[in-house]
Amino acid sequence: MLVSHISYLIRVLFSLHILYFLLLKNDNHKKDQIIVSAKRRGRGHGGWSKHNPHLEERWVEFPIDIEPASLAQRIMSVRGQISNEFIQDLDIVISANNQILDSYFEHIKKQGSDSNTRTSQQQQQSPQELASSFDRVTSYVLSSNMESSVAASSPFRKGNFDLLYNLCTQRSIHDFLRELQDAGGDREVSFAWLRDFYTERVKDFFDGDQPYGRADDFIEAMLLTPPAVRDLGTNREGKSVIGLIDPLGLAESIIARRTDIAHEWKIALGETAVDHMQLQKSLLERMMGKPVEAFRQDAKDSQQQQQLGDSAGRPSFD
Repeated sequence: MLVSHISYLIRVLFSLHILYFLLLKNDNHKKDQIIVSAKRRGRGHGGWSKHNPHLEERWVEFPIDIEPASLAQRIMSVRGQISNEFIQDLDIVISANNQILDSYFEHIKKQGSDSNTRTSQQQQQSPQELASSFDRVTSYVLSSNMESSVAASSPFRKGNFDLLYNLCTQRSIHDFLRELQDAGGDREVSFAWLRDFYTERVKDFFDGDQPYGRADDFIEAMLLTPPAVRDLGTNREGKSVIGLIDPLGLAESIIARRTDIAHEWKIALGETAVDHMQLQKSLLERMMGKPVEAFRQDAKDSQQQQQLGDSAGRPSFD
């Protein structure tokens, strides 16, 4: 089974069990220490010639104190900021999904109405070939949101958004492929075509360091692919499997699935603050030496005793 990409995005943005370890590490509150070494002088350093074989290298060491709890607090702050930004970014993904096909058909309609200016070569091309792209609105909406936001964005906001967009698209492809495979029957042709189409392009669109906008590029590649008939030979029952490939319909299904996944991820990201509250609670209990509920009960008992004392000391006018 494929691992959910949301685990990579947030739930393992910094794993909760690692945060627990950092927060609750060292019962006696001792600081950890690391030693950083830096070259003070030597060949090719500090203005000295790098070709002098008689020059001895000298190093200086700096001890740096590490407070695990303080480190975890800062990590949670970054983790919370990125999760909040992802929730906003997923709204942009959902909005873009609702506009892609409308923009695509609008491009076809516009280019079809300009028949007087089309060359003979263009007149022989299909509507899919003529529609070179659809409107890419995500980058503009993201930039507008960043400029109008009161709070400062994280340093790699645009890169994070593009990663989120790519992973959301890839997850939707994986889920849709699994659905086609499980359906079987008439869906076998669509499954085989989409599987080959995806695997042949996964390195160019999703793997490794990619330029911005590759998720839209992949959807566009599907939209620009003309329909075709594919023969898969015979199935397990000995029947010939021939079917019509509709790349436009498959792309529409992937876009719809991407919207559903974006909604699911928003719910998962909304639990980040709850995770942090549990971590803070555990840290407070460790520092105080007893559960937080015990402090609440003590405070409640103290308040009741004070109320009883006030009522006992209040003069009677009977």
